[in-house]
Amino acid sequence: MLRERLLSLEELSEAIAQWRVHRQPRSIPEGLKRNAVALLGQYRKAELLRSLQITHSLLDRWQKRYGEAAAAAEGMLVELPDDSVPAKRDDSAERLALTLRGHGGVEVQGELTLDQWQQALRLVS
Repeated sequence: MLRERLLSLEELSEAIAQWRVHRQPRSIPEGLKRNAVALLGQYRKAELLRSLQITHSLLDRWQKRYGEAAAAAEGMLVELPDDSVPAKRDDSAERLALTLRGHGGVEVQGELTLDQWQQALRLVS
């Protein structure tokens, strides 16, 4: 399975510049749009607009479409248990959800022990 990686601002800027030269496909590819939204968590909006040479309204549309959750690194979102509850280091099961965004997206939910979740996370990282 192919896995998209989060491009740096410089890489994304170059990818959009290349797209502008060829305009294939006609609109900016979805992956580049998602990447721009994901970078909002790392850069100021003005810096993104300047580097990517896009308008404020365009970035706002992308942000509405792809959501602020896309700001997680590599498009990976992990829902963690409540920190207010003391952590247990035994084999009791914990309920946790893992959502990977990218090609089609993958969602894993269930009750696994801490060791099982650690193994699952190692497999997808």
